[in-house]
Amino acid sequence: MTSQHKAQFVLLTATMIWGASAIVLDVVLDYLTPLHAMTMRFGIATLILSTFLIIFKKSNGFSLISSKTCIMIGWADAFGYLAATTGQAMTTAGLANLIATSSVFVVPFLVWKVEGTKPGLKLVLLTGSMLLGIFLISYNGNWTNLSRISILGIFVLLIAAFLFASVTVITGNRLDISNVETRKSDPLSFIYASLLHAFIPLIILSTITTKSIISLPFKIIPLLFILAIFPTLVAFSLYNWAIARLGSVQTSIYSLFQVIVPFFYDLFILDLSYSKWVYCGIIVIIISLLVIPKEQSREASGNKGTSRLRYILSLMIPSRKEKSILS
Repeated sequence: MTSQHKAQFVLLTATMIWGASAIVLDVVLDYLTPLHAMTMRFGIATLILSTFLIIFKKSNGFSLISSKTCIMIGWADAFGYLAATTGQAMTTAGLANLIATSSVFVVPFLVWKVEGTKPGLKLVLLTGSMLLGIFLISYNGNWTNLSRISILGIFVLLIAAFLFASVTVITGNRLDISNVETRKSDPLSFIYASLLHAFIPLIILSTITTKSIISLPFKIIPLLFILAIFPTLVAFSLYNWAIARLGSVQTSIYSLFQVIVPFFYDLFILDLSYSKWVYCGIIVIIISLLVIPKEQSREASGNKGTSRLRYILSLMIPSRKEKSILS
């Protein structure tokens, strides 16, 4: 298996974990607000990783706490989740899902803006087909799933999509393994700092809200630990490893696989059925994933020489000007 295929497999594993975690999260949200659920999830994950770093004396794991890049990623991630949740409350779940996942279309153009890597026609068509699949799933044969239009809700969801796309692009540049300047970055320190700075705005907002979580049922505490360990620590680590080798664009495309994971759980474990529209959407997404052009991995291309430095979003983040992505 080539390094490219390994990275794709690792990323698909991460997306499967994220997709399956939606089932656990649905149970938790019966007892907690989305804000409090996210706060506890990121808080427990940060506490677990802090304990690990202290016990095993990995003091370098705290080295990027003051990094402007990690601060930006953490806060963008936190407010991206909050914007997506808020926007969904203002519209329908189908429309919210469609707009929030449109970040896959934003990423190539954001990369073009900050790196000068113009997206090719194949990439535009590919991302368009992925969004078509999301549309078919969200539509599900009923326009009411998409008809509750709220201008403010759509605007908030578009902010969420932009924040998620920004996180992907910044992370891809920061962890670019083909860049000799970023290859020495400590992945563990990067993960810890990003989680910590995602937790900080969440705990602040949770503290000033009126709803108390003191009466937290004991039976959901194990579920919170599951959410903290698997979709947060494990999947986030796998995602970072993969994006360093695949780049922002391919990572954003493969990440959409998590949208259809819950459907496989319902179909093969719960024996539920869906309309033909959902099945068509799933098929379109799978076909799109299979036809993504295979490129040389960053890990291999990084041995060919030193990459040039660029600024990204006013931060000094090393990045590599590559050939047009998926052109």
